[in-house]
Amino acid sequence: MNGPILVRAMALACVVGALLSGCGGEADGAGGAAAAPGSEAYLASIEGDLRQLLTPPSQGWPGPERAPRPTPGRNIAIISSSQASDGTSLAVGQAVEAVRALGWTAQVCDGRGDPAGYDQCVRSAVSANVAGIMAVSVPPALIRPALELARQRRIPFVSESDTSAADPLVAAVAPLPWAAQGAAVAKWIAKDSGGRAEVFVIRNDEFAGVKERSDALVAELRRCPGCRVLDEQQIVYTEALSPRIGQIIKAAGDRFGPRLRYVVSPYGATESFTVPALRALRRDDVKLADFESQAQQTRNCRNGDVDVLGASLVSWHAWAGVDQLLRVVEGAPPVDANYVPHFLATPQTCPAAGTVEDLARLDFRANYRRIWTGA
Repeated sequence: MNGPILVRAMALACVVGALLSGCGGEADGAGGAAAAPGSEAYLASIEGDLRQLLTPPSQGWPGPERAPRPTPGRNIAIISSSQASDGTSLAVGQAVEAVRALGWTAQVCDGRGDPAGYDQCVRSAVSANVAGIMAVSVPPALIRPALELARQRRIPFVSESDTSAADPLVAAVAPLPWAAQGAAVAKWIAKDSGGRAEVFVIRNDEFAGVKERSDALVAELRRCPGCRVLDEQQIVYTEALSPRIGQIIKAAGDRFGPRLRYVVSPYGATESFTVPALRALRRDDVKLADFESQAQQTRNCRNGDVDVLGASLVSWHAWAGVDQLLRVVEGAPPVDANYVPHFLATPQTCPAAGTVEDLARLDFRANYRRIWTGA
């Protein structure tokens, strides 16, 4: 290990130790208070998990070692739920880069947040007789008639938003680690509160993966004897990108008063409204937990407006989705795509420049190119 890398690793280890021990923060509860009665055993049981979760991946290749060779000149379609979303547009851009690495071309269709738009995008791809379709953040349940048409034309469909490959209309999935992320953030909240967290959870169950993540977060919090979920507030996607979020947080502050200590957002796109709403509460003791790792989330984490991020390696997942698409287009079976790692980021670890994704120092792109070309 060379000097600069060793220094970074030692610094990160020091930060992780501080976060777990409560030094320089509240990892053992406010002011370093002792764990809530009954929670000691639970907190001890998650210590090792948190140490690993707070350390971004830096070495080793957890992905597949072989892939079919791409047939030159294929054309595929990438369906975006909304290019106005930072996370979705990043994933789409990375998928296009990966498709080009295969020697293929990609046509991108923006569904603009409208299920009718998603449907039309799939139908246009079928009319263009593409070799395959990959959708980013588009729930297959919303486009089943169009997917039936794709299946009839023998055009495989890959989803990065579905949670399993059980759907016969979905040839393969490359999902985020939804449940693992939810459980990870819950463990951080439990440790940070000293096992006495009171949590308000904002949910959006329209998306199967987001629902799975929220379910896992709530389930993990209920494993903590001294923790409590104050309420679970359902929203729809259009509300997530509107001042409605601010109204929800204000109502929670009014309803729960000083008992409100943690707010969990369903995904990072809400931060244009969650962050100002929490500032408006004038409650420095209320902490925000969120997900994803793009520019906005990184900035808010770095500034301390977000206290923990369940970091999604969106770029890596996009390449994993294209790897799945390669396999099914070339007639090979897909792989289990749950190998893409995830981790937690806090204001102490969020980078001063770039995004949280940059903390993962493993060159996944080079590994995909290696298995795709055999070089």
